[in-house]
Amino acid sequence: MGRNFYYNNDTGDNKCSKGCSSPRTKLMILIIVFTLSAFGLGFTAGYFAKKDKGMLCHSQVTIENTSADPIIPGRTTTSASMTTVTPLVPIKNCPPALPPSATSTTIWSVDDKVTMTTFKKYNFEYSSPRSISNAMIIFEFNTKWGSWYLDDVSVKEQGASSQEIIMNGGFETGDLGFQWEICDPRYPWMVDGKVVGHTFHSGSYSYESQDPGVGSQEYLTQTFSLKSNTKYSIEFYVFYSGQPTSASAKIVAY
Repeated sequence: MGRNFYYNNDTGDNKCSKGCSSPRTKLMILIIVFTLSAFGLGFTAGYFAKKDKGMLCHSQVTIENTSADPIIPGRTTTSASMTTVTPLVPIKNCPPALPPSATSTTIWSVDDKVTMTTFKKYNFEYSSPRSISNAMIIFEFNTKWGSWYLDDVSVKEQGASSQEIIMNGGFETGDLGFQWEICDPRYPWMVDGKVVGHTFHSGSYSYESQDPGVGSQEYLTQTFSLKSNTKYSIEFYVFYSGQPTSASAKIVAY
Protein backbone atom coordinates (compact mmCIF):
# COMPACT_ATOMS: atom_id res chain seq x y z
CA MET A 1 0.00 0.00 0.00
CA GLY A 2 2.90 2.36 -0.69
CA ARG A 3 4.69 1.70 2.65
CA ASN A 4 8.22 0.21 2.41
CA PHE A 5 10.16 -1.47 5.22
CA TYR A 6 13.97 -1.74 5.25
CA TYR A 7 16.38 -3.71 7.45
CA ASN A 8 19.89 -2.35 8.07
CA ASN A 9 22.62 -2.94 10.61
CA ASP A 10 25.45 -0.68 11.76
CA THR A 11 27.88 -1.75 9.02
CA GLY A 12 25.52 -1.00 6.18
CA ASP A 13 25.92 -4.46 4.65
CA ASN A 14 24.69 -7.97 5.31
CA LYS A 15 27.29 -8.78 7.99
CA CYS A 16 26.84 -8.36 11.74
CA SER A 17 28.71 -5.50 13.35
CA LYS A 18 31.69 -6.09 15.64
CA GLY A 19 30.77 -8.31 18.53
CA CYS A 20 28.92 -10.89 16.43
CA SER A 21 30.98 -13.79 15.02
CA SER A 22 30.52 -15.25 11.55
CA PRO A 23 27.01 -16.62 11.16
CA ARG A 24 26.60 -20.39 11.53
CA THR A 25 22.96 -20.24 10.76
CA LYS A 26 21.12 -18.69 7.91
CA LEU A 27 19.89 -15.13 8.10
CA MET A 28 16.47 -15.06 9.61
CA ILE A 29 14.27 -12.09 8.88
CA LEU A 30 10.83 -12.18 10.34
CA ILE A 31 8.38 -9.61 9.13
CA ILE A 32 5.02 -9.44 10.76
CA VAL A 33 2.55 -6.98 9.38
CA PHE A 34 -0.73 -7.05 11.20
CA THR A 35 -3.65 -4.85 10.17
CA LEU A 36 -6.96 -4.46 11.96
CA SER A 37 -9.63 -2.31 10.39
CA ALA A 38 -12.58 -2.47 12.78
CA PHE A 39 -14.41 0.82 13.32
CA GLY A 40 -11.73 2.75 11.50
CA LEU A 41 -8.88 1.58 13.75
CA GLY A 42 -5.72 0.27 12.10
CA PHE A 43 -2.44 -1.07 13.49
CA THR A 44 0.75 -1.78 11.61
CA ALA A 45 3.91 -3.16 13.16
CA GLY A 46 7.26 -4.27 11.75
CA TYR A 47 9.61 -6.60 13.58
CA PHE A 48 13.01 -7.37 12.17
CA ALA A 49 15.59 -9.69 13.78
CA LYS A 50 18.95 -11.10 12.81
CA LYS A 51 20.20 -14.02 14.90
CA ASP A 52 23.72 -15.45 15.20
CA LYS A 53 24.88 -17.92 17.85
CA GLY A 54 22.04 -16.93 20.14
CA MET A 55 22.89 -13.20 19.93
CA LEU A 56 20.59 -10.53 18.47
CA CYS A 57 22.60 -8.06 16.44
CA HIS A 58 21.80 -4.36 16.55
CA SER A 59 19.16 -3.49 13.97
CA GLN A 60 17.36 -0.44 12.67
CA VAL A 61 13.88 -0.16 11.22
CA THR A 62 12.97 2.57 8.78
CA ILE A 63 9.38 3.17 7.69
CA GLU A 64 8.97 5.21 4.54
CA ASN A 65 5.69 6.38 3.05
CA THR A 66 6.08 6.51 -0.71
CA SER A 67 2.36 6.68 -1.43
CA ALA A 68 0.34 9.76 -2.32
CA ASP A 69 -2.73 8.14 -0.78
CA PRO A 70 -4.54 10.10 1.98
CA ILE A 71 -3.92 9.23 5.62
CA ILE A 72 -5.85 6.15 6.70
CA PRO A 73 -8.03 7.08 9.71
CA GLY A 74 -7.00 5.49 12.98
CA ARG A 75 -3.63 4.10 11.80
CA THR A 76 -0.95 3.50 14.43
CA THR A 77 2.60 3.03 13.10
CA THR A 78 5.33 1.57 15.34
CA SER A 79 9.06 1.61 14.53
CA ALA A 80 12.26 1.03 16.51
CA SER A 81 12.39 4.68 17.52
CA MET A 82 8.87 6.14 17.44
CA THR A 83 5.15 5.51 17.42
CA THR A 84 2.84 7.74 15.41
CA VAL A 85 -0.94 7.78 15.79
CA THR A 86 -3.07 9.49 13.17
CA PRO A 87 -6.55 10.84 13.97
CA LEU A 88 -9.55 8.56 13.57
CA VAL A 89 -11.01 10.99 11.05
CA PRO A 90 -9.61 14.01 9.24
CA ILE A 91 -9.98 17.13 11.36
CA LYS A 92 -11.97 19.95 9.76
CA ASN A 93 -12.98 23.38 10.92
CA CYS A 94 -15.90 23.19 13.34
CA PRO A 95 -17.95 25.26 12.96
CA PRO A 96 -17.08 25.85 9.29
CA ALA A 97 -14.54 28.60 8.69
CA LEU A 98 -15.79 31.91 7.32
CA PRO A 99 -13.91 34.96 5.97
CA PRO A 100 -12.05 37.04 8.60
CA SER A 101 -14.21 40.02 7.66
CA ALA A 102 -17.42 38.22 8.70
CA THR A 103 -19.61 39.91 11.30
CA SER A 104 -20.89 37.69 14.12
CA THR A 105 -24.02 38.53 16.16
CA THR A 106 -25.18 36.31 19.03
CA ILE A 107 -28.98 36.26 19.05
CA TRP A 108 -29.68 33.64 21.75
CA SER A 109 -27.87 32.11 24.70
CA VAL A 110 -28.95 30.01 27.70
CA ASP A 111 -26.95 28.37 30.50
CA ASP A 112 -27.43 25.42 32.84
CA LYS A 113 -30.02 27.34 34.89
CA VAL A 114 -32.57 27.23 32.09
CA THR A 115 -35.85 25.45 32.86
CA MET A 116 -38.01 23.97 30.10
CA THR A 117 -41.03 21.73 30.41
CA THR A 118 -42.04 21.99 26.77
CA PHE A 119 -40.86 23.64 23.55
CA LYS A 120 -40.14 27.33 24.09
CA LYS A 121 -40.41 29.91 21.32
CA TYR A 122 -37.59 32.39 20.73
CA ASN A 123 -37.88 35.23 18.23
CA PHE A 124 -35.54 38.10 17.39
CA GLU A 125 -35.07 41.02 15.04
CA TYR A 126 -31.80 41.04 13.16
CA SER A 127 -30.35 43.92 11.11
CA SER A 128 -27.82 42.76 8.54
CA PRO A 129 -24.60 44.77 8.11
CA ARG A 130 -23.67 46.73 5.03
CA SER A 131 -21.78 45.16 2.12
CA ILE A 132 -22.73 41.53 2.81
CA SER A 133 -24.54 38.97 0.68
CA ASN A 134 -24.45 35.74 2.72
CA ALA A 135 -24.90 34.57 6.28
CA MET A 136 -24.62 31.43 8.37
CA ILE A 137 -26.87 30.61 11.30
CA ILE A 138 -24.92 28.64 13.90
CA PHE A 139 -26.56 26.71 16.73
CA GLU A 140 -24.21 25.46 19.47
CA PHE A 141 -25.45 22.74 21.82
CA ASN A 142 -23.44 21.64 24.86
CA THR A 143 -24.99 18.44 26.12
CA LYS A 144 -24.44 15.97 28.97
CA TRP A 145 -26.93 13.41 30.16
CA GLY A 146 -29.78 14.71 28.10
CA SER A 147 -31.00 16.11 24.78
CA TRP A 148 -31.56 19.48 23.17
CA TYR A 149 -34.40 19.61 20.62
CA LEU A 150 -34.66 22.28 17.89
CA ASP A 151 -37.64 22.79 15.59
CA ASP A 152 -39.28 25.25 13.20
CA VAL A 153 -36.25 27.43 12.45
CA SER A 154 -37.29 30.48 10.43
CA VAL A 155 -35.54 33.52 8.92
CA LYS A 156 -37.70 36.01 7.01
CA GLU A 157 -37.14 39.47 5.67
CA GLN A 158 -39.43 41.95 7.39
CA GLY A 159 -42.00 43.43 5.04
CA ALA A 160 -44.70 42.40 2.63
CA SER A 161 -42.97 39.40 1.05
CA SER A 162 -42.22 37.44 4.26
CA GLN A 163 -40.58 34.73 2.17
CA GLU A 164 -38.95 31.93 4.16
CA ILE A 165 -35.16 31.88 3.72
CA ILE A 166 -34.21 28.84 5.81
CA MET A 167 -34.57 25.52 4.01
CA ASN A 168 -35.91 22.46 5.86
CA GLY A 169 -36.27 24.54 9.02
CA GLY A 170 -38.76 22.06 10.48
CA PHE A 171 -36.65 19.02 9.50
CA GLU A 172 -39.73 17.58 7.83
CA THR A 173 -37.61 15.76 5.25
CA GLY A 174 -36.81 13.34 8.07
CA ASP A 175 -33.09 14.14 7.89
CA LEU A 176 -30.66 17.05 7.78
CA GLY A 177 -30.67 17.02 3.99
CA PHE A 178 -28.03 18.96 2.12
CA GLN A 179 -28.95 22.26 3.78
CA TRP A 180 -27.83 21.59 7.36
CA GLU A 181 -24.32 20.68 8.49
CA ILE A 182 -23.39 19.20 11.85
CA CYS A 183 -20.00 18.76 13.56
CA ASP A 184 -18.40 18.21 16.97
CA PRO A 185 -14.91 19.75 17.42
CA ARG A 186 -14.04 17.51 20.41
CA TYR A 187 -15.30 14.16 19.13
CA PRO A 188 -15.56 14.57 15.33
CA TRP A 189 -15.88 10.81 14.78
CA MET A 190 -18.93 10.34 17.04
CA VAL A 191 -21.41 13.13 16.33
CA ASP A 192 -24.70 12.29 18.06
CA GLY A 193 -26.97 14.94 16.55
CA LYS A 194 -29.77 13.66 14.32
CA VAL A 195 -33.33 14.22 13.16
CA VAL A 196 -35.90 12.36 15.27
CA GLY A 197 -39.63 11.73 15.09
CA HIS A 198 -40.50 11.23 18.76
CA THR A 199 -40.21 14.80 20.11
CA PHE A 200 -41.18 17.85 18.07
CA HIS A 201 -42.99 21.19 18.21
CA SER A 202 -44.94 20.80 14.98
CA GLY A 203 -45.04 18.44 12.03
CA SER A 204 -43.43 15.06 12.62
CA TYR A 205 -39.72 15.74 13.19
CA SER A 206 -37.19 17.88 15.02
CA TYR A 207 -33.40 18.02 15.45
CA GLU A 208 -31.97 16.33 18.56
CA SER A 209 -28.51 17.00 20.00
CA GLN A 210 -28.14 14.07 22.36
CA ASP A 211 -25.32 12.80 24.56
CA PRO A 212 -25.22 9.75 26.86
CA GLY A 213 -22.82 11.24 29.39
CA VAL A 214 -19.32 11.94 28.06
CA GLY A 215 -20.28 15.48 27.09
CA SER A 216 -20.64 16.82 23.57
CA GLN A 217 -20.32 20.19 21.87
CA GLU A 218 -22.21 20.13 18.60
CA TYR A 219 -22.68 22.81 15.98
CA LEU A 220 -25.63 22.83 13.58
CA THR A 221 -25.25 25.31 10.71
CA GLN A 222 -26.95 26.48 7.54
CA THR A 223 -25.74 29.04 5.00
CA PHE A 224 -28.15 31.30 3.11
CA SER A 225 -28.31 34.56 1.14
CA LEU A 226 -29.05 37.89 2.82
CA LYS A 227 -29.50 41.44 1.69
CA SER A 228 -27.24 44.03 3.25
CA ASN A 229 -28.62 46.68 5.60
CA THR A 230 -31.95 44.87 5.91
CA LYS A 231 -34.08 43.80 8.87
CA TYR A 232 -35.00 40.14 9.36
CA SER A 233 -37.21 38.21 11.77
CA ILE A 234 -35.61 35.08 13.23
CA GLU A 235 -37.65 32.46 15.07
CA PHE A 236 -37.15 28.90 16.40
CA TYR A 237 -38.40 26.55 19.11
CA VAL A 238 -36.15 24.79 21.64
CA PHE A 239 -36.74 22.15 24.30
CA TYR A 240 -34.31 20.46 26.70
CA SER A 241 -34.77 17.11 28.39
CA GLY A 242 -32.34 15.91 31.07
CA GLN A 243 -29.56 17.74 32.88
CA PRO A 244 -29.35 21.31 31.49
CA THR A 245 -26.05 22.56 30.12
CA SER A 246 -25.87 25.47 27.66
CA ALA A 247 -26.80 26.46 24.13
CA SER A 248 -26.58 29.48 21.85
CA ALA A 249 -27.33 30.74 18.36
CA LYS A 250 -25.66 33.40 16.26
CA ILE A 251 -25.76 34.89 12.79
CA VAL A 252 -22.46 35.36 10.98
CA ALA A 253 -22.79 37.63 7.94
CA TYR A 254 -20.17 38.02 5.24
